[in-house]
Amino acid sequence: MLSHKENIKICVLGQLGVGKSSLTLQFTQHHFPTSFDPYVEDVYQRDVVVGDKTYTIHVLDTAVQDEYSPLKDLQLKEADAIMLVYSIGSVESFSKIGDSYRHIMRNHETFPPVALVANQSDLVGSRQVGTSEGEELAREFGIKQYMETSAKLNLNITEAFMGLIDQVIASRAEKASSAFLSSSEDDFAEKKPLRSHRARSPTLSETSKPKTFTIGASLERQSTESSDEAPDQSVASRQKQITKRTSQQKKLNKTNDSEKESSGGCCIVM
Repeated sequence: MLSHKENIKICVLGQLGVGKSSLTLQFTQHHFPTSFDPYVEDVYQRDVVVGDKTYTIHVLDTAVQDEYSPLKDLQLKEADAIMLVYSIGSVESFSKIGDSYRHIMRNHETFPPVALVANQSDLVGSRQVGTSEGEELAREFGIKQYMETSAKLNLNITEAFMGLIDQVIASRAEKASSAFLSSSEDDFAEKKPLRSHRARSPTLSETSKPKTFTIGASLERQSTESSDEAPDQSVASRQKQITKRTSQQKKLNKTNDSEKESSGGCCIVM
């Protein structure tokens, strides 16, 4: 089963005559060109295996063109990595690296992986730019990879390109990891359970807590309960008392009447 290949686009920038095409052809086709047209632009491809994955590398050999042309802006925006090339035998090409670097910054929101390459290291007798100067420039611009190469001798060509490729792969892995963490945090926030509004059951400590009462309230409640329990008994008792008093009053009245009659019948006239 064939695995899906990832694409990596590398843009090679540099002044006329620094060996951009020679570097590109040595890496993609393994040969050093004896003649070429510096005004012709082309894209070359090569598959490389890193780890357990295969990547198709697209190398754009830029032609001589205006520094601020729309085509060059587009090329820089689409590139996954940039190779800045100067010749150790040309101070002018070295001085132009700063302009190319700032042009990259204007066209990328986040700075892509960049390699600084000092080509034509085989021109020992014609050297105008020292190794220390190249290393200092890389530190000044924050470029992680600096290397001296020779396209003619095929020296450090593969190492220069593979160093850039490794940077791109690492950058992609870091972005994927950040996106995964961000997505996981969003999913956790969405799936977080809402707090229940249902009444909670009392805990054991709450149910076993002793109840307290005030004496006045207790007596008042007992009095109310007693009066509410047997209202009919109170009425019957009062009715019984009224009947008893009525009977006693009748007996008293009857006694008084009898005494009056007795005293009236016993009068003696002398």
